Amino acid sequence: FDFVFKLILFPKGGSFDFETFAFQATLPGLTEEIAYRGIQLWMLDKVFPAKWNVKGIKFGWGFIIVTILFGVAHGMALTADYEFKFDIVTIIYLTLISSLSLGLLRKFSGNLIYPVLGHNVINILNAIIRIL
Repeated sequence: FDFVFKLILFPKGGSFDFETFAFQATLPGLTEEIAYRGIQLWMLDKVFPAKWNVKGIKFGWGFIIVTILFGVAHGMALTADYEFKFDIVTIIYLTLISSLSLGLLRKFSGNLIYPVLGHNVINILNAIIRIL
């Protein structure tokens, strides 16, 4: 579903740039997962203790907040005129599909390795789709 949705949604016609490809395949997944599902999720889980239990895994408001923050942060941009622009389709898509999936990987695995790898795969797919 994710791949088909991206084929429809994302702009195409870019050119291949190995430096950009290598960057997207490694760094955003590592840094963003440490920030969102590492530090922020840990802090918010301390502030909002988990209330729900699914298959032995505890979830709380921290999980929901981090999931939404990830989508919003990726769906907004600051223009050259210093105005914030929000892409609601990107926010909804990234919150409901990508961020939720990566958050579930984090919760069910208990570590950040799988979310980092998943994030990098998503970024690689995005880069490939844009050059098709």
